[in-house]
Amino acid sequence: MNNSKALSCKRFVFYAITLSVLFTCTHMLGFREYTSVLSGTASFNAWSQYCGVLYLLLYLSFVVIIPILLISSIFLAAFKRLLNFLIYER
Repeated sequence: MNNSKALSCKRFVFYAITLSVLFTCTHMLGFREYTSVLSGTASFNAWSQYCGVLYLLLYLSFVVIIPILLISSIFLAAFKRLLNFLIYER
């Protein structure tokens, strides 16, 4: 298995953009109001429970996973440039 494709800056940024778009779509569709089901303050049907869980998962990915992906992409790009500089410039 080739790990160079698995650890690419473009892939990390693509995942970050994809998760951001998904979160933005669920937010624009109003799924935020269904998160009240998770605290037990409102009783909706099963569909609203799924919408609330989906919104919560995408929100947590937006807050936790996307910054990690972007920061690791920056570090990976810097490390690759440094490694290329050390190998080819000497």
